[in-house]
Amino acid sequence: MENYDNWANVTGDERWNYKNVLPFFLKSEDYCVKCETNPNDVWEPYFHHKNGFLTVGKPPYQPLVEEFLQGCEWNGIPRVDLNAPYREGAATVTYTQRNGRRLNTYSAFLEPILHRKTLTILRYARAYKVLIIWEGMTVYVFICKLKSYYCVCPQILFRGDKNEAYGIEFMRHGRKRVAFATKEVILSAGSLDSAKLLMLSGIGPKDHLESLGDHIGTFPGPFIVNAPKSFNLDRDANLLNAARFVNNGSGTLTTSGIHANAFFTSPRAHAEGNPDWPDTQWMFLGLGNWRVIDETFSHAFNVRYDVLKKFFDPIKGTDAFQITVMLSRPRARGEMLLRSSDYKDNPIFDARSEGSDIKVMVEGCKRAVYMSENSPAFRRLGARLSPVPFPPCKHLEFRSDSYWECFVRHYSVSIYHYSGTTAMGPKGSPKAVVDSELRVQGTKRLRVIDAGIMPYVVTVNTNGPTIMIGERGVQFVLDTWKTYVSHGAHKPYP
Repeated sequence: MENYDNWANVTGDERWNYKNVLPFFLKSEDYCVKCETNPNDVWEPYFHHKNGFLTVGKPPYQPLVEEFLQGCEWNGIPRVDLNAPYREGAATVTYTQRNGRRLNTYSAFLEPILHRKTLTILRYARAYKVLIIWEGMTVYVFICKLKSYYCVCPQILFRGDKNEAYGIEFMRHGRKRVAFATKEVILSAGSLDSAKLLMLSGIGPKDHLESLGDHIGTFPGPFIVNAPKSFNLDRDANLLNAARFVNNGSGTLTTSGIHANAFFTSPRAHAEGNPDWPDTQWMFLGLGNWRVIDETFSHAFNVRYDVLKKFFDPIKGTDAFQITVMLSRPRARGEMLLRSSDYKDNPIFDARSEGSDIKVMVEGCKRAVYMSENSPAFRRLGARLSPVPFPPCKHLEFRSDSYWECFVRHYSVSIYHYSGTTAMGPKGSPKAVVDSELRVQGTKRLRVIDAGIMPYVVTVNTNGPTIMIGERGVQFVLDTWKTYVSHGAHKPYP
């Protein structure tokens, strides 16, 4: 609740508080009630919905999840429905999954409507500039319609109001093309590329883009267990499980690798007077140490393979689990800069750091180790921290605070929850890129609708909140143009 109430406070718009965004979360959801197979799990029907486009539910395969949840309860973190209001809590993860297969937003929302004649999708197209008629500017274009795109040549006059967006330039099959907008331009290129598009289009003073938010995670562990209960790629990726997956969407291959979540407040949050607003997350991964786990983690998180090989080699072949300690409310804010004016160049990022953030993560690591080695559920499996120190920190006393600080600094990665690059705020605020209806400040007929508009990164995974932003943004667009149609001369962008 606090995430969205905070957004409402920042923007001065109560439409963003928890009570008012909840319907937009529920609108998309098609909750799988029959997937509630664990009688110990908690779920609250009021905070779920049926018949939306997006199937959501508990996974059929949950390695070591019950042990983890019992360990959390032993450690003072109760079982809750993480989609309902809570202070601290733990639960089996909910997947956007259908028939055991990942369900992304393309499959859920676009595939069912591809037949619509009013929808045109251009594949192999990359946008690189928003076309804007700046104040006092006159634009000459000759439009030649070629299939579903346009070429641009100087000829016919188009004149508009100041700072009005009228189209997008993009490249397709090596040719520059333009798509013109009759009502408005909406950017949904994601936190990184929407901000990049704005900068390439001449929008956004430097300080507007110094608000990059993300969640940072580290991996204390692995924790070795004495039972074949974890997912081990060498053992579990076999023909029998492949048949189960293909035939009925069940078995070990339905896993995403993340199996449960827990949220709790650190001593810093308590000291700041926020005991009800969790700032630390544990993501539980019931993963064993298979033969190429070092390559897997190196590829997934861009960590040096030679370091991970030394770390994992002595324990390969063991059953285990990992706990990702994630900083849910980082104090540090990063920045994003253009590398050049070439749209093909990736931007430059500086994640930045803040000393107390490191301390919160160290405390999260120590608490994870304590819970994993001392809770009765894990003790029955002989769970213990791997005895292999992380190579860059092997000169420090193993398990000491200085060791964990070194571990966090060397083995922290992005959880890919980029947000805040086009943050919303009150209309006219120099700190905001978009207003509370997601319109780009200082322009007309231009919006951003993606995770970039978050004024602060939410304390949870960003997939669900980003889909909610899409639903909320669509309603803003519909309301704008309904008003325009019904009132005739009234302009939706004064």
